[in-house]
Amino acid sequence: MSICQSFSEFQATARPGVKWLVHGLIPKPGRFLLVGLPKVGKSNLALQIALAVSQGKDFLGSQVEQGRVLFLQFDATDFEWKDRFDTLKEAGVDLSGDNLVVKPEAMMLPFNTQNLQHQVWLEHVLDEVKPDLVVIDVLRELHTADEDSSTEMKNACSPLFHILRPYSSLILHHTTKLQEGVDADPIKAARGSGYISGAVSAIGLLHNKKLRVKSRLAGELELRGHMNDIGFWVFDDDNLRATEIKEALLREVAAHPELSGHALYNQIIKPQFGLSRSSFFRKVGGALHARAQQSSPKAL
Repeated sequence: MSICQSFSEFQATARPGVKWLVHGLIPKPGRFLLVGLPKVGKSNLALQIALAVSQGKDFLGSQVEQGRVLFLQFDATDFEWKDRFDTLKEAGVDLSGDNLVVKPEAMMLPFNTQNLQHQVWLEHVLDEVKPDLVVIDVLRELHTADEDSSTEMKNACSPLFHILRPYSSLILHHTTKLQEGVDADPIKAARGSGYISGAVSAIGLLHNKKLRVKSRLAGELELRGHMNDIGFWVFDDDNLRATEIKEALLREVAAHPELSGHALYNQIIKPQFGLSRSSFFRKVGGALHARAQQSSPKAL
């Protein structure tokens, strides 16, 4: 029996669709690379995503599949990390959920992806925890390779990516020097060799108070936002693929006049778009109301 098949045969073969941990952002499994300048707020955004997943809460208006999160902090000191959590708790942030960190005394520091002992340590931790999402902060602290060398970065990252392959992962990475006020392409902004950008499912760039994402599986999105008093990001989710998503939602409203707003959401919008119920009604509530008014019998 041939091990190959034609393009047409491949296309006609039933295969599982994309599964999402965070719809439109982090596939399951898959790698999401979050890049930005130092101190821009990457760790804070990663922590927000980790809490959303571990608590099963919507993130940026999109559906999140609740799961266990392992946050591997290789960058900040124990004091800095503990101080961060103290600040969040004092501010009333809910830190509950199925989220884990490695005990400081058990961390493998410094870590090197090309060290076999370190690889075994990481595999052991993942096997013990069995996380749905692995957060790595930050990539630079996991290797000693020349980031501008594609060969060195492949040698450094391949063992890590192989170990992470069964999981969804969120990997933090730095950017090249970026100009304030000038937008940048997430792919080109990632520091070092293009090998890193080519080995992930999606790349998000935090720059100029925006999050720009390019994804192989979900296209592009852009959000404008700011960090609040406790350092968490607040985004205007109306900017989330605003024009494209709203137009698509309005087309579905017009195409299914027989469905109520709630039935339309349950049968079509949630499976296809992954939006939360509140986001759906916020974006097209006016159109649904107008449609209901038109279909209601007028008083004589």
